[in-house]
Amino acid sequence: MFEAPNIEGLGFHDLRHTTGTRMLESGVDIVAISEILGHASIELTRKRYLHPGNSLRDAVEKLGNFSENRSQNRSHKELERL
Repeated sequence: MFEAPNIEGLGFHDLRHTTGTRMLESGVDIVAISEILGHASIELTRKRYLHPGNSLRDAVEKLGNFSENRSQNRSHKELERL
């Protein structure tokens, strides 16, 4: 039989929040996270898990990575032609 761990200060909702956060950090779509967690609306999920500072930083990093990835892809295609 399953025995609950005896961890003080850690409840079900803490684990639930951690799960939602980890899914978001892993790139899972916010709509999927909302459905998995059973939220009534995507807005609730967005308010709970998307923090403006993080999403803005991520957007800038992705833009930087896009340029880098694009030039790498272009280099690979040029090498394949040779």
